Amino acid sequence: NARHYRRSFRVMSYNIWNVNPPSWHRSKYERRKEWYAKRMQHLARVVKDSDPDILGLQEVRLDETMLSLRGEALIQGGYPFGGSGVPERSQVALLAELLPSYQFYWQPAMTLATDSIGRQEEGLAIFSKFPIVSVRYALLPMFPSDPSDDHQRLLLVARIALPPVAGEEGAREEGAPPRHVEVVVTHWSLSEAARLQAAETTLDLLQPGSVLDEGADATILLGDLNAEPGEAALAKLVGAMGEDADTFEDAFRRASTEATGDPGFTFPVNAPSKRIDYILVR
Repeated sequence: NARHYRRSFRVMSYNIWNVNPPSWHRSKYERRKEWYAKRMQHLARVVKDSDPDILGLQEVRLDETMLSLRGEALIQGGYPFGGSGVPERSQVALLAELLPSYQFYWQPAMTLATDSIGRQEEGLAIFSKFPIVSVRYALLPMFPSDPSDDHQRLLLVARIALPPVAGEEGAREEGAPPRHVEVVVTHWSLSEAARLQAAETTLDLLQPGSVLDEGADATILLGDLNAEPGEAALAKLVGAMGEDADTFEDAFRRASTEATGDPGFTFPVNAPSKRIDYILVR
């Protein structure tokens, strides 16, 4: 009986802006370390205050060219990182320490070119308070001749088990199969042509019986799509309500009404004027 499973849960998407501020913005390393530590502390506070059950992150990096950030700046900020053996230059490892109640999975999309010695990789991550049962991913097409499409993009898909509601009378019977939700995290290109292709590829890869489909009860697609609501790529992905079972519904539009007057702007962060980040459901 579906009513005995958790049906209400909070989902959040967050582009964490990799390891910025960049070196050219704060040339002195100690100053940059201090700014980065404050930013990571703030990021963790935002997540904790929002308290999502499932969190999708974009621009998550492993950066071996940075010196250790486990130091005085982080400790003074109230986050005395211990955890011997956890990679010091991995953002997902730092976040795992800051957010200990979550399971997580990180998938790099590409290796970045660097003049320094050490590896730089950037990708997507999923954090979940519920069990992550399986994870898979697929690369999205690139347009090498388009200078706006110089980053490899991907879909990261996690199958997450929804637990029965604790203590509810008549909870899930012994041996009954758990209910699952498919969570898809992505970060689309700055190229409009690449975004349109990403929308088509996403629908193809997530259709029933496809390589990424595992037959979940529902699918949630979230991320920084770099596309405003009126763009063709979004129209293809979202579609008209009830016209196509393969398309998604915009969760923000479902939750809000014209009467609220809230446009849902997400970018740029200092003075939001457009909506490019989404949570879509089907």
